[in-house]
Amino acid sequence: MEVICKSSGKTRRFAAGTEAGFAIYLINKKLDTRVPLALHIEAVKEREEPIIFGQNAVLVDYGDGWKLETVMK
Repeated sequence: MEVICKSSGKTRRFAAGTEAGFAIYLINKKLDTRVPLALHIEAVKEREEPIIFGQNAVLVDYGDGWKLETVMK
């Protein structure tokens, strides 16, 4: 599973079955202290309502055109 970090611009990769909260923890741990922390992960697609992942939600690939991205403060 690939998650685009909006703060750093980097793409982070996680194993299938990873919980969103754990992914956020690892993403934030690698951020420079001068950039905003990620709050949660959303699946986004142009002209679609974002799908928000709670802390215990398992990251899911929704298919063509959908991307997983962090949301910042």
